[in-house]
Amino acid sequence: MMRYLFAAILFGQMLLAGMGELTLFIFRDGMPQSGATVLIDDNLTHTTDADGAIYVRLEEGAHRAVINAYEGERLIAHAKQPFAIAAGQNTELIVALTATGEVARIEAETPAGAVDANVSQVVEANLTSGILAGVLVNMEDQKPIEKAKVFVKGSSMTAISDANGSFTLELTEGNHTLSIIHDKFSAQTLTVTIVGDTRTEKSIELSPAGLEMEEFVVLVPHVEGTIAADLSEQKNSDSMGNVLGSAQFSKTGDSSAAAALKRVSGITIVGGKYVFIRGLGDRYSTILLNDMYIPSPEPTKRVVPLDIFPTSVISSIKIQKSYASDIPGSFGGGAVLIRSKNLSDEGFKLNAGVSLSFESDIGSTIITNPDNKIGIPQSVIDASANFKEIAFNTAMTKTMADYRQYNTQNAMLLPGYKFSAGVGDSYTLANGWKLGYLGSFFYGTTPSSDTVAFNKYVYSDGVGELLEATSTREVYEVAQKYGGLVSIGLDVGDMLKLKYSMLWIEEEKESTTTGKTDNSGTTVDYDYTYLEYIRQTIFMNQLNMEYELGTAQNVDGVWDNLIIEAAAEYGMALRKEPGTIEYARNYLSGQTYLDQKTWYLYSDLIDNVFNYRADFKLPYLFNDVENYTQAGLFIYNKSRTADNRRFKMEHFLGDQTDSSAIDTLFSSANASSSDIAFSTNFREDDAYSATENQLAFYLKQFLSVTPAFDVIAGVRQESSTQQLIDTATKKPYTPLESSNLLPAVALTYRLGDAVQLRGGYSVTLSRPDFREFSPNRFKDPITGNIIFGNPDLKSTAITNYDAKVEWFLSAEESIALSLFAKEFENPIETINVLDIQSGSSTQLVSFRNAISASSYGLEFDLRKRFGFLGDWMENMVFGTNYSYIYSQVKLNYVANDEFLSNLTSTERPMQGQSPYVVNMQFGYDAVDGGSSLLLLYNEIGKRIYALGTYGNADEYEQPFRKLDIAGSTKVSLLGLEDLTLKAKASNLLDSEVVITKGENIARTYKPGQSYSLSLSGSF
Repeated sequence: MMRYLFAAILFGQMLLAGMGELTLFIFRDGMPQSGATVLIDDNLTHTTDADGAIYVRLEEGAHRAVINAYEGERLIAHAKQPFAIAAGQNTELIVALTATGEVARIEAETPAGAVDANVSQVVEANLTSGILAGVLVNMEDQKPIEKAKVFVKGSSMTAISDANGSFTLELTEGNHTLSIIHDKFSAQTLTVTIVGDTRTEKSIELSPAGLEMEEFVVLVPHVEGTIAADLSEQKNSDSMGNVLGSAQFSKTGDSSAAAALKRVSGITIVGGKYVFIRGLGDRYSTILLNDMYIPSPEPTKRVVPLDIFPTSVISSIKIQKSYASDIPGSFGGGAVLIRSKNLSDEGFKLNAGVSLSFESDIGSTIITNPDNKIGIPQSVIDASANFKEIAFNTAMTKTMADYRQYNTQNAMLLPGYKFSAGVGDSYTLANGWKLGYLGSFFYGTTPSSDTVAFNKYVYSDGVGELLEATSTREVYEVAQKYGGLVSIGLDVGDMLKLKYSMLWIEEEKESTTTGKTDNSGTTVDYDYTYLEYIRQTIFMNQLNMEYELGTAQNVDGVWDNLIIEAAAEYGMALRKEPGTIEYARNYLSGQTYLDQKTWYLYSDLIDNVFNYRADFKLPYLFNDVENYTQAGLFIYNKSRTADNRRFKMEHFLGDQTDSSAIDTLFSSANASSSDIAFSTNFREDDAYSATENQLAFYLKQFLSVTPAFDVIAGVRQESSTQQLIDTATKKPYTPLESSNLLPAVALTYRLGDAVQLRGGYSVTLSRPDFREFSPNRFKDPITGNIIFGNPDLKSTAITNYDAKVEWFLSAEESIALSLFAKEFENPIETINVLDIQSGSSTQLVSFRNAISASSYGLEFDLRKRFGFLGDWMENMVFGTNYSYIYSQVKLNYVANDEFLSNLTSTERPMQGQSPYVVNMQFGYDAVDGGSSLLLLYNEIGKRIYALGTYGNADEYEQPFRKLDIAGSTKVSLLGLEDLTLKAKASNLLDSEVVITKGENIARTYKPGQSYSLSLSGSF
């Protein structure tokens, strides 16, 4: 797949010649002016978006903008402004209109090296530099102004005034335009002249502000959630990684965090919900919400299924791929940092949306059961509490026989739908405090129907793999997802900010699986039915505080700029499987008869998380650049209780029982005559309780060695105790304890304003899950596999090396190349072997520390517009990322180890790791944000699905290629303006998931095509 990388690199090189960017903002009476038209060079018209902005790619040189602003259809403002564009740089125009529409002023931020639009002369950029030493004072009382932000037009260079009002900047000789911003003073724009190798001193007076919207103009040139804002955060971050914002969710039509993440370089999603970063499985990934742990509803894992998180409650997702000491040390492939939606400071906002989705086989006949949501009666659950045995109890048998319908019935596959709504507002109280709130709610249902085909092979010496059985399964599922996010914020002046957030997500999945298995030889063929209902809940409460010491009274000295951030969280995850049923119909003499045993599963999980953190950040000036020292405390306490119970109903009528009469067979009369009998079939070890406690301290130092070279060094001391409790005796087992010192170093070197080089080194770890180090044998409630814990497991130590070069071509365009290497000591591998003794297809699963493992790779990212071909192509965009990953793990061969001795291969790639991942986007994406139509392509390379044992080959999931198309546009309907209409078609190639075992096909699954249509608006 290297051809994708080479093609992308050549494409990127072709796009770089002679283009720059114009960013234009229009404000009326301090508020963004949407709907204004901007005519560029008499041939290219753009319309300002809701933020009063346009973004345009233009050739370097002199240009002219003609600006028209309207109130309804009435022209209220007209202006003409020349401006200049420099290659690879940004020119910013800020147009300020009065309340009545007169042009109050136009500010032009022209970068060094641009053509002067008035005199058409080129300004030399390669000149010597000088120092600007400025002092900011209040015009009224001449007191120094602290914490004002100073921007250099056409550059990302900034400065912040200290307690004396002083700031310094190193600038090239010549004229520079500065913008000075402070929320208590009116914005100031002025020009300074710099002489090479000379210190220029300048005193600047600011007048107290009558309006505070000036800060919005400059401080937020990239609106939150936009692609420009995502790239800006990625550029200025202390660590390497990627950022996804709400604008990207909207353009790609991805409705869950899992769907959105698959478009990031180096990320694959396994099982539709588990994230693999740089080829490393879920045990090597950390997922945080607002920098706090998320409770997990998974019964045997600590991982969080990301398909449960709708993008409608997410502001952005940062994928951090290099480690920093301020996040937990359980870090292998990377960390997924989810941020919930923020409070709005733009006044009252109301939004609502509705969507419709359907699969290509909509209207087809499916098989279902109307009683899947009905759980095992509470009297049975109570009677079997504390592992009490139920054995041939007639009353219990009658209860179980009559409590629900067992037979399936036909129905029609219906479309899915979703409703969402949000509301927010902010107020300024009489004492100057600010209060805001945000509410976001959603409800949706998604039906689906899939067909899965299985082939079972066994290895025979001298012959190879022989087909033993073929199976098909028809799976009908209805997933309901609902919940919401509520946030309340209070700003106590500039000193203290408080925010409370409550997130609630509920997902219900009801499924009916039917199918047939044809066995070779004398083994009986059978039909199969599996009736399931699962309810998962994530409920989180978070309280965040930010306190700036420097804004308090009577504070002075070295601690003046200290920022204290603290957060507390209580989170809970629930998983309830109240009554799953499994039964089979055996084929005998051309007839089908109900198997003697029908199985039931009851599962109840509660996961509680208490998480606290406190961060202390001290900014200060060094080398005329803001540096900082940061330290923090992190406390994490988790408790989990999982109750899993299996039951069975047996009948004693031999092979004369017609399978179609299961609801007749399960009757009170047959219970009274003992022709059927209900009993328990669980072990005490199937349930468990566990706790995990972490305590961490960290120190992090940001040092700007020179204005172009930054060093970020940190260390984290993290202690952990994992405790598993015997469910029968209530006594704890020997805990798994660890205490680790985890260093991290990151380097950033900037080659001018647009290019930067990064490097990183860190040591991290991965700890076993609760059940993995258990000394017990238990049955997995989801797969039915028999799990053997390993109390001898050790934590995995990981050494990480990272390097990256980034070139930010404009606010929305970039090229990046990353290299990484990881070395693992004692990596944990999951090993499955067939339960030969039982003669069934049940898998025995355990966990072992491998000797070592290594992983190496590269990632390439590109996003580019086609404006270099002409103005008419400015709205066309191309984006791609490519990842290549090589990994190797080495396990011991231990003759007396039932699991290690039966592995077919002991040296191979790591489980679940794809050697390559490709993503591409191409299409129309209007620079004014009005409409988009994108083709989206995703391809993952083959990866190990299951390990081979007893001579059988490893199972590999073959490459999967997915092509989607997503579009959106603004429409008016029923008198409502600026509604957004979106449409998406998924899996246009109708690709199939194929899993092979050697040369044979072991499993196939066809996701099918799906379509969605949505309408939303903000009011």
